[in-house]
Amino acid sequence: MTELSRRLAALYGADLSVNLIANGAGSGSSGGGTTLSLNDSLEMAGVTINPELEAFYKDTNASGKFEGGLTGYQINAGKKTGETPQSSYTDKVKNSYSQYNDAAFVVIGRYGAESADLPKSMSSGFNSDGSLKKTSVDGKTSYTNHYLQLDANEEELIKEVNKHFDNVIVVLNTGSQFQIDFLDKEGFENVKGLMWIGYQGSGDGFESFGKVVTGEINPSGKTVDTYATDFTKDPTWYNMSTLTNNKHFYSNNSNYAFVDYEEGIYVGYRYYETRGFTDGEEWYQKNVTYPFGYGLSYTDFEWTLKSCNLAEDAELKADDTVKMTVTVKNTGSVAGKDVVQMYYTAPYYPGEIEKSHVVLGDFAKTELLQPGESQDVTLSMTVRSMASYDYN
Repeated sequence: MTELSRRLAALYGADLSVNLIANGAGSGSSGGGTTLSLNDSLEMAGVTINPELEAFYKDTNASGKFEGGLTGYQINAGKKTGETPQSSYTDKVKNSYSQYNDAAFVVIGRYGAESADLPKSMSSGFNSDGSLKKTSVDGKTSYTNHYLQLDANEEELIKEVNKHFDNVIVVLNTGSQFQIDFLDKEGFENVKGLMWIGYQGSGDGFESFGKVVTGEINPSGKTVDTYATDFTKDPTWYNMSTLTNNKHFYSNNSNYAFVDYEEGIYVGYRYYETRGFTDGEEWYQKNVTYPFGYGLSYTDFEWTLKSCNLAEDAELKADDTVKMTVTVKNTGSVAGKDVVQMYYTAPYYPGEIEKSHVVLGDFAKTELLQPGESQDVTLSMTVRSMASYDYN
């Protein structure tokens, strides 16, 4: 992602561009109050935004409204996003694009909560025999698609924006990771940045957005999960509650479903890093878009192992602590922070207790480092924490 220099921008995305999802539902909800929009955040950072487009999205009678609200429990069919179809954009709105064409932000949002897992199908409903209808919810999404990937209106929006802007940034306003296999598709060539902003809560949580995209703040966050290329190829897909297989329904109440954790330890990065080790780099590159612990910066860093308290061939004892010091140097031209991550590989013997190929042992974040500045960070973990309980 490159910082926004000329400071003229257009913000796209149904109702979400002016009315973000601030929090989840149930215990994840916030205490109310006013929440900044991304338009507010950009303007506070000195960016001039497209007022014609903003007014269009604020008029939900003209542009429609985000429809990610809860529709039931895990057995429900698809949720439509409510993204504005291209046919709703007036000539007046379209003619305004060229006046604010330094950068375009396209906001994609998804919403969920406990007892309302996100749909695995975008079917419009059920047949009388309980099977899924082979028609999709509004948005012309295939009924076989799932909720955490672009629907047709969102794809058409990004492709249209791609025609008018050289710099397009997709903003993910969602509490979970999203299937972002669209980055390499035809018509998405000008998507230069991808930002996951999560849910910022009520109040001023989104203020930093404008500061990040203008370069006032150098981002240093890292992904907290693996962004898989195709969610349906993950083993967990088959053990989530499903619409057509009643093995996941409670016997005394078929309105509720449960999840089988049949994967053991192979969930998230433990699955992808282990299978990538066994099946090779080609499999990994094909199935992982962004790995756990990944994140970009406006600068570059160099790591050097300065010291480790144990020799490479040392015999480890349960009460030992592994401690290492890493020198982090900012080798770029912009001040920034970095996160050093330490992973370990524990011995695994076939037929005995399972071990994933790598596990995060510790991590440490630097202070703000100026160009050319260095800092030593220390990471540590006990040997005992690498052990696993074996009832045999």
